[in-house]
Amino acid sequence: MSKKEASGKDSSRDLGDEFNIPNLDDARPKTSNDKGSAFYRLGQNKEHIPALEIQKAGKEFFLLPYSYQPIVHYAPETGLLIKTMQYDILIKGHGNFAKLAREITKQKVIWIKEATNEKPDSDSELFIKEISIVDKSL
Repeated sequence: MSKKEASGKDSSRDLGDEFNIPNLDDARPKTSNDKGSAFYRLGQNKEHIPALEIQKAGKEFFLLPYSYQPIVHYAPETGLLIKTMQYDILIKGHGNFAKLAREITKQKVIWIKEATNEKPDSDSELFIKEISIVDKSL
């Protein structure tokens, strides 16, 4: 009998478990009272958020520990740039990127998500069209 069968739980861990990051599907806003939008989620006031989860349009995601002390630069003509010693993450789209940039610098953003289609939601304050991640060590 496997550990899963004996305990009724799956004993395997994923990277999100190590950083104590909620499952992206469970963290998406469900009501208008939630903080964030369809493209990002904010943590609660005193919640410690160890890493920013960056979700690509497919199943691929990237965890950026806030301990990497990212530098956040927003310029409307180029997009939102998050820089660390090893990575450059460029987020393009339209909407209130200045607010998102400020929340990232406060380490309050749990996840951000790239759009799965080209059409922005009409009631969304932010639309993330594309996220590119460049590993500068390669």
